[in-house]
Amino acid sequence: MKKLTIAIIILGLLLVPLVVALTVEPWEPTKQFYNRCVQVDQNGDKVIDVADLGQIGGEFGRTDCRPARYGGWCDKADLNYDGQVDNQDVSIVGGWHGKTCKYR
Repeated sequence: MKKLTIAIIILGLLLVPLVVALTVEPWEPTKQFYNRCVQVDQNGDKVIDVADLGQIGGEFGRTDCRPARYGGWCDKADLNYDGQVDNQDVSIVGGWHGKTCKYR
């Protein structure tokens, strides 16, 4: 009886991930995902990689970032819009590293 109980528990543990996988809908990227991905993809190659991080690094330390229409020149690297390119911007790119931006 003890072996049967253990077998049932093991079978149940094996079936739970299968049932969850079959019932969860596949993830679809949202418009918000695409917009943010485009912003983080600094060089426009549709992949968030070390090249994008390098472009952020090239602007790292700048503190006078403003939107380009107001004469800004590091606004693209200022991903959190705080006026400076700092560790927070590097962290944002790091969080997206490896993602592919399939633009519509």
